[in-house]
Amino acid sequence: MPVQTCKQFPDLYMFGQRKQGFSYVIMARWLLNALLHSVTLVLFLVYVFLGSVVSEGGQPHTGHTVLGVVGGTLICAVINIKVALESMHFTVLSAGILLLSTFAFMIEALMYGSLPSFQFYQGPQQTYSLGVFWFICILTVPAAMLWDVIWLHIRRNFFPLPEHYVQYQVHKAKEIMQKPSDVQKQA
Repeated sequence: MPVQTCKQFPDLYMFGQRKQGFSYVIMARWLLNALLHSVTLVLFLVYVFLGSVVSEGGQPHTGHTVLGVVGGTLICAVINIKVALESMHFTVLSAGILLLSTFAFMIEALMYGSLPSFQFYQGPQQTYSLGVFWFICILTVPAAMLWDVIWLHIRRNFFPLPEHYVQYQVHKAKEIMQKPSDVQKQA
């Protein structure tokens, strides 16, 4: 919230004073949420990679390397989307930084996979070239985030925080300011 808005609505400061932003219950809820995300990702990835995923060249792609690359990339994407969903101050800059962090992970995996002395050698290069990998990303990330989107919708509509009331009032004031009044229409 901008400083001017916080000065207009001093109840926003009470949220932190009452320890409603962070407590043991909230920490336990976040841990359970992380466990739910992890179980969703692992079950989906094990189901997909239990057999062999075959590329265009007929080479089977299975094993810990592929599972690790796919799992790491998906976890990085889910964490960044979770941060974006929970952020009250989401801007284009923060969206760019979150997207950049996911790509930075992928670049780091590619660099690590190019070191010839590891079992991980060429794993990311082969995995990122598979169409199945990108298809799995498109399916798995929304499936893992579905619980968060549902919870945020329920919380926002049925259990709103003080910030939600203020955001609504500020947004409504902007709408009123932007709409031409009836007096201007008559002139």
